[in-house]
Amino acid sequence: MKMRLKNTRLAAIAATAAVAAALLSPAASKAAPRMCDPASTPTVYLVNYAHLDTQWRWSYRDSIDNYIADTMFDNFRNFSKYPNYRFNFTGSLRYEMMKEYYPKDYEKVKEHIAAGRWFVSGSSVDETDVNAPSPESLTRNILYGNLFFKNEFGKISEDYMLPDCFGFPASMPSVLAHAGLKGFSTQKLTWGSAVGIPFNVGKWIGPDGRHIIAALNPGAYVSSLREDLSKSNDWLERARKNGEKTGFAADFKYVGVGDRGGAVDEESASWINKSVEGEGPLCVKARASDDIFKDMKPENIAKLPTFKGDMLLTEHSAGSITSQAYMKRWNRKNELLADGAERASLIADWLGSIKYPTSRLRGVWHKILGLQMHDILPGTAIPEAYEYSWNDAVIGLNTSASILTAAAGPAAMMLDTDVQGEPVIVFNPLSAEREDLVRAKVGFGASAPAAARVFGPDGAEVPSQIVGRSGAEIEVMFLAKVPSVGYAVFDVRAAEAPSAIQTGLSVTNNTLENKRFKATLDANGDIASLFDKANGREVLSAPARLEMMEDTPREWPAWNIDWSDWSKPPKDAVKGPAEIKIIEAGPARVALEVTRHHGFSTFKQVISLAAGSPGDRLEFDTTLDWREKETTLKAAFPITAARDSASYNLKLGVVDRSNNNEKKYEVPHHEWFDLTDASGDYGMAVLEDSKYASDKPADNVIRLTLVRTPGCFSYCDQATQDMGRHRFTYAMAPHKGDWREGGVHWQAARLNEPLLPFNSAKQKGTLGRSFSFMQVGSSQVIVRALKMAEESDRIIVRLQELNGKPAPGVAVSFAAPIIEAMEVDGQEREIGAAKVANGVLTVDMEPFIMRTFAVKIGAYGAAAPQPKSVPLDLPLNFAAATKDGEKNDSGFDGAGLSYSADMLPGELTVDGVSFKLAEGGAGKLNSVACEGQSVALPKGKYGKVYILAAATEDGVSGAFKTGASSVDVGVQKWNGFIGQWDNRIWKNDREIYGLKPAFIKRDPVAWFASHMHNRDGLNISYNFTYIYKYAVELPLGASTLQLPNDPRIRIFAATAVESAVDAVSPAFPLYDVFEPPQEDYPALSPLPGEHNDTIFVHINHPWYSQYDTLKFNVGAEVSENSQAYRSPIMVTDRATVYARSYGKDGKTSKVARGEYVVNDVTPPGVKSVEAFDLAPAALVRFTEPVEKKSAETASNYSLESGLTVAAASLSEDGLSSTLTLSAPPAVNTNYILKAVSIKDRSPKANVIKEPVSFKFATISPAYYLKIRTKDISYSLGVPGISRDYSLAGSPSAAGGIFGLALRLKGDGDYIVINDRSELNPSEAVTVAAWVNPRDWDSDRIILQKSGGDGQYRLGARGGKLSFAISGVGEAGAALPAPKEWSHVAATYDGWTMRLFVNGNLVDEKPAVGAVPFNGGPLYIGSKGKDSAIGDFFKGDMDKVTVWGAALPAEHIARLAAKE
Repeated sequence: MKMRLKNTRLAAIAATAAVAAALLSPAASKAAPRMCDPASTPTVYLVNYAHLDTQWRWSYRDSIDNYIADTMFDNFRNFSKYPNYRFNFTGSLRYEMMKEYYPKDYEKVKEHIAAGRWFVSGSSVDETDVNAPSPESLTRNILYGNLFFKNEFGKISEDYMLPDCFGFPASMPSVLAHAGLKGFSTQKLTWGSAVGIPFNVGKWIGPDGRHIIAALNPGAYVSSLREDLSKSNDWLERARKNGEKTGFAADFKYVGVGDRGGAVDEESASWINKSVEGEGPLCVKARASDDIFKDMKPENIAKLPTFKGDMLLTEHSAGSITSQAYMKRWNRKNELLADGAERASLIADWLGSIKYPTSRLRGVWHKILGLQMHDILPGTAIPEAYEYSWNDAVIGLNTSASILTAAAGPAAMMLDTDVQGEPVIVFNPLSAEREDLVRAKVGFGASAPAAARVFGPDGAEVPSQIVGRSGAEIEVMFLAKVPSVGYAVFDVRAAEAPSAIQTGLSVTNNTLENKRFKATLDANGDIASLFDKANGREVLSAPARLEMMEDTPREWPAWNIDWSDWSKPPKDAVKGPAEIKIIEAGPARVALEVTRHHGFSTFKQVISLAAGSPGDRLEFDTTLDWREKETTLKAAFPITAARDSASYNLKLGVVDRSNNNEKKYEVPHHEWFDLTDASGDYGMAVLEDSKYASDKPADNVIRLTLVRTPGCFSYCDQATQDMGRHRFTYAMAPHKGDWREGGVHWQAARLNEPLLPFNSAKQKGTLGRSFSFMQVGSSQVIVRALKMAEESDRIIVRLQELNGKPAPGVAVSFAAPIIEAMEVDGQEREIGAAKVANGVLTVDMEPFIMRTFAVKIGAYGAAAPQPKSVPLDLPLNFAAATKDGEKNDSGFDGAGLSYSADMLPGELTVDGVSFKLAEGGAGKLNSVACEGQSVALPKGKYGKVYILAAATEDGVSGAFKTGASSVDVGVQKWNGFIGQWDNRIWKNDREIYGLKPAFIKRDPVAWFASHMHNRDGLNISYNFTYIYKYAVELPLGASTLQLPNDPRIRIFAATAVESAVDAVSPAFPLYDVFEPPQEDYPALSPLPGEHNDTIFVHINHPWYSQYDTLKFNVGAEVSENSQAYRSPIMVTDRATVYARSYGKDGKTSKVARGEYVVNDVTPPGVKSVEAFDLAPAALVRFTEPVEKKSAETASNYSLESGLTVAAASLSEDGLSSTLTLSAPPAVNTNYILKAVSIKDRSPKANVIKEPVSFKFATISPAYYLKIRTKDISYSLGVPGISRDYSLAGSPSAAGGIFGLALRLKGDGDYIVINDRSELNPSEAVTVAAWVNPRDWDSDRIILQKSGGDGQYRLGARGGKLSFAISGVGEAGAALPAPKEWSHVAATYDGWTMRLFVNGNLVDEKPAVGAVPFNGGPLYIGSKGKDSAIGDFFKGDMDKVTVWGAALPAEHIARLAAKE
């Protein structure tokens, strides 16, 4: 039962229930639709659709509580009235929401589907992004989407429908074709496609030569129908043209609503009905989204126009490939950890110990695929949405790690781990034998040894070194060789001295060297040289560095990057001084740790070279604390190889793309991209473990995009999206020849899927010390998936050719002979026979092709022991769950919240252990509130009890006792989030105080549900509940288990197990661990020290905490009585700055102290030039205070483009000069100002000797109202056409100070200017107007942005002239005289609010904070429709302006001039 329905929706539900019978019966009019045959009659396939962004500017909870319901009920209404009405809806995830939250209405949906009126479309779990998800994820999206449709409805879809997605990579048609789909549709290419719209309907061909039929120009998905489409000449002509080319005279059209689901309005539904019955020359088929693709015959398809390559969006793809960078990290890590869990589970199943956990793994993939929805993974959703999605990501990682660890247990029990020292088994998930580094934490009983050495499966020592210690545990790094999809046992022995193996590694304070490379760092901490010793050449042409790009898109901040920013050089680079120290100097790896502070951010990189095969790459393990604004961070690599294009891996195919150009300048890739010189002799690949975007600004430069915090005019929550702590690794991989010869695919795969170590007990085993489950006989072919079939006991193996070259006769073998095999598609449907001889599958692989096979292999001869288990009888004493609608005032937590009994299973198998759970419901006892009860244990050799439990709150632990033995177990809280990334603490809609530190709760999740119940038994949607799995060791012969004496711990089930199923534990974390943030100090920037020019010291609050006020002192300790920090502190000589943060709750930070010494030997510079439309002036801002005489000499300035400088006036602080120009500068014109002979105020009087140039353009108002005609509509827009405005009452034109003016009578007259991004500045704003009021008898409004005082406002208030910004502050002064013209203006620059009358400053107030975003209109003369009569302006207005900047006082004075 749903909890958060709006009142209107409750009414709609009631009405729906009342007419349920009518909804499912046809309407009275039953005119038959025309029979359409595109072979003879021009036909349009009309796809009626509702687009639902499951999360975007709302969250899952909003979609569940409102938009899912809207979609069902609005379509039920249309079905009841219009017999030819048909509806398409995508995403099995959304249907699952219907089933979970609206079970009765879901049954109606099923009836409409069965009747052929509601179509399941799109073949997907959700409408996914397609740039960041791997091809395997896209395949799973189709597999699991259609599997749900088939199981629930007996139907599937044969198309992939993505109306609203941000660009499409070249690999996509190959993935869709491999999955067995026929068609694809989108309308998004109208959003600035880099390649235009290749065709209306045609064949999109992938890298492997396969194709998908694509409908690329179906019209907007948000579109109503207001005509009989059968008589549409436009669509008739489109269909006829297609018929002339192909013999199939048809086209494809969307009609529908978005982005909140629902259904088209009744008028559109009526026109759909009429169009289907229409008698015009165009036949209209209101059908399923895949019908057109199914209806085409091979001879028609063969004649379709074709396109091969990317279909990216120039701007709209560019930013979304990087935004929400940590979400993207968790996407990659989830994909690969789930893949590893599948492979390990397959081995465990084959060994006969733990059954393959199909259901749990499918649940993991559902979480992953939900995260990949096209507004979540691209980074465009609201902050609340990411709280849910981060938690989903951690659930996925937690579950995969639990499955993988359990699956490694049977392998460990069958391997020979009876070694001399401590055994570590290492799992290799890749389908190739490999040599790579392993990090493992190994315990040594009472105390850690002084040194350790490591020996491989063959008994030979391998290079190793200790890299960490904690008590009796060491962290050891060693070089390991492990077979394909297999395990190897390593022996970690205590030793008196470390490994002395000579591997050719060396390290100094600024160099790293192995047998392949020598890397040299400069003082900035950048790689200045990378010399390839094997090939005798320098790799770099300039230092590889971290660059900062200006990132200020005009609109759509998370989506867009503008060419105007990317066509410029970087605005900055991360510089020193770098703190460099040697942290590793062993035979396995050498490493330097480089720490730098730049701006407000901290950059820490461990730069390393390894011995052996992993030494073919130079790695940068990067920890970043990012706090910059309007900036994208890139890793830039200027190399000695040069070519006008580079190669980009898509994981299914490799594409070449040219240097940056205005159509394509930020592009997607997966795992690597490569620049090989034009000769093909030498190149370098950039490898990465969680990034997706890159660019190529020059023939010899490639750059990896790391994080971005774009500027904004709207959607300003996105301006801080990536602020926080990041962890990622990238690598330089130089190579001889091209990327194929360099083995780049495998290098990247090894970086992304590290070897996984596990601690194990010692035992003899039949598998020996090295075991491979499967092998592929060619390095050209990789295994993309290795799993159990979804609906059979066959093994699914998905192969892909890597190099774009034929690979004939590739042998695929397993640890047991293949008994039978068949080829299947991506949905695991049989498509053909497979060649098997002597137990080996032989496959011919075409270039880049992906092929999938279902195989059955022989059984393992000596099966691993299956866990013998006995469920325990528990003394149930607590009702933890309620069913839908059941009331329970106390609930599970004592406050009325409960588990949903409808979701709780009766049986549960977790990691090989089976549990039985009691039925839940109001008053039904189904758990144990622990109060020290005793539970009887079964007789036998039971070594462990596994417990399913949860606690009512965090921080709870209890002692489980068996005789004299006691084990303390911490139990996690039953609900809430189990993982979050650094989460923003919001000051207002746009600005943040700082961040709540990231966390992950790591107890294994045995079960979860996506809703709980309130005290009335109503669902609280997308509010997760959990049950966790715990283990308690049993001493031999134990007969009872005493539970903890803490009723906050609740136990749901317990099972005693004879043979342990958790035979291993991870020797290194399988997924992210978050360390506590650094010290709690305010941040000073630039860093203290010596500087050669005047500086301005900025102070920020400590980032990972919430404070209200920053206070500082210069030259003395800071105290609570010190001045508040509001603007940067100028230092011209010597100063010691002290700063501390204070909270309203009395909390204080530590004191930051910085000593600055300035020896100014640098001439002043021009920081900016500001010129504003309507005024003959320009404001020059200098980098430091300048001397008055030189700055006020007009001849020291010159302007191009015909303007001259008549005079100059220096500000009191010496930081800006106002230039009087010969005329107002023109809008949309670039100017260059030159300044010379201007001195600074330093003792050395540094002078600009050579003219410095600064390019600028005139800033025009975001809005400007000037009445030019008596019909005032023509001053606002074209009447009847423009949608930018509306009139309320009867505003009119009247004589004014500059010709005509706007007259408002004060009785309801006002103007509404519809919202647009320019009217929503975040950091600064100016509002101004000429006014001639008849009176100020009440709080008359001059202008206001949004209703309810939600943004900014200028007008009368309380008898004063008032300028107010919601949540920021208010400035006020005496009202100007009535019945005469006055100029009023107000500015806010982020620090101060100022109010002006007739060009004179009349009030200023300190204020800090962003201008809030509301999204409402701009009202001129009122507060909007809810205004009281006294709110309306009475009198005349002219030249009303809004600016997205704080105009200087000098410009305000110019605007106030009457001449």
